[in-house]
Amino acid sequence: MKNEIFSRSTRECYFDQLNPDLAKAFKDRFLQDEFPGIESKIITCFETESMRKKLFSTRTEYSGVILTPDVLVWGMSGIKRNPFAAMAQIKEISEIRDYEKTESCKIMQDTGLELFGFIYLFSKRSTWFIGLGADQSGERCRHLLRELHNKVNKP
Repeated sequence: MKNEIFSRSTRECYFDQLNPDLAKAFKDRFLQDEFPGIESKIITCFETESMRKKLFSTRTEYSGVILTPDVLVWGMSGIKRNPFAAMAQIKEISEIRDYEKTESCKIMQDTGLELFGFIYLFSKRSTWFIGLGADQSGERCRHLLRELHNKVNKP
């Protein structure tokens, strides 16, 4: 994709293979115990390495996605602010769109998912972005999340 800000590469991995700062952000989130036993429900994890090239340097950030049967967990590390993790119950996600097909992509080209719904503990619906590589693992993450979403939201 021309004019991309980030070069992204996604891989599927086990939780203990995630970037250490990212894994710590997830563990800290799990300790808040909103969803007891969530770690034992993990189906799979994805980690995306995002490299942003600037004039004289390259900055690397990591984002992660953890899929469980009923909760999506995502987070970021390697950025100027502290690593973080957030959660959304899959049944509370109203829309999952390929970012590349949104109007936003015309302004800022990137690859990943744009989601709309309730982030856990937020009182209003939000739109959020999860960067994914345009590669096999990125596609698998998109597919599995949509599959879980369809399963949870069956009429």
